[in-house]
Amino acid sequence: MDTKLTAMMVDDFLHDPVLAAKVILGIHCPPHMEVALWSMWTKKFVIDHSGFGTGKTLRIAIVALLRAMLMRNRTELFISRSFAQATHQMHQPIRDWTRTRPIVRSQMKLSSTGRAPGVYSNDTWETPFANGSIIRTVPPSFGSSGERVAGEDCTDGYFDEVTKYGDYIAFARQMLTRVRKPVDPAYGDATHVRPLHDDPIFGRHFFMAGTAKYTWHPMYSKVEAYREQVKGGSTQHDVITFESNDIVRFFGTHPEYAEFTDLKAIKDLEVSLPRAEAEQEVRGRWTKDSAGWYSHADVMAARRECVPILIGRE
Repeated sequence: MDTKLTAMMVDDFLHDPVLAAKVILGIHCPPHMEVALWSMWTKKFVIDHSGFGTGKTLRIAIVALLRAMLMRNRTELFISRSFAQATHQMHQPIRDWTRTRPIVRSQMKLSSTGRAPGVYSNDTWETPFANGSIIRTVPPSFGSSGERVAGEDCTDGYFDEVTKYGDYIAFARQMLTRVRKPVDPAYGDATHVRPLHDDPIFGRHFFMAGTAKYTWHPMYSKVEAYREQVKGGSTQHDVITFESNDIVRFFGTHPEYAEFTDLKAIKDLEVSLPRAEAEQEVRGRWTKDSAGWYSHADVMAARRECVPILIGRE
């Protein structure tokens, strides 16, 4: 295969992320991943609350890497619940692709010795590219109200495990507002139909991924707000959710899709968790409150009718 990107290849890949993932990374995406990649690539605001084993974090690594490779002067910022988790989830796949995919390595900003450099410290992991783009991972620092993130500027923000964040005020004030770096004017819309930062491909992007929770969770109101935007015809918003069955049903004709999910781990979750939490973790469904192993509806149905309140002696 080609080891370097040509102008024609870049143009093709910029308008087809699924093709880019196949040619550049060697990933033959299952149908659900194709849908998700297109959404992440062309929608400005996306929430993904898919179930366990559907590749939410892998999709982030794919899109962040493709944007950094194909567009110049981008800053891809990745934040997860914990810094250790984030560095492993984002940079390990990138290291693997750098080692195994020559076309990826050709776009890295190599050191004088030919090694793919990077900054790996206690509070920053980053991977630089020859075109001026960079992928950065920093700690969420919820203990200090997200102050560590306050100095960041990025073109695209990827916020993983958002339903497990410890401070949603800090998330809104200090993290979402970091997606503010100006887009390279070379990607400007010649017709001036829209601001450059709103361009579906070259503009800024906000992506939030996390396991569905109970409907009283703070993130649920944001999910509902995005759904209303979609219903209202917004072309900038999307809410996506998939479960393992969206992959399994293609095993008959595409057994290779088995590498994208772990059915044994999913089965263990189903039998180990209370019903409502299994729906959240495995199916990606927001559920009403529950009591232990029984759903809220089952508990209410089992109650006796209300007894009258005695207000005096009879």
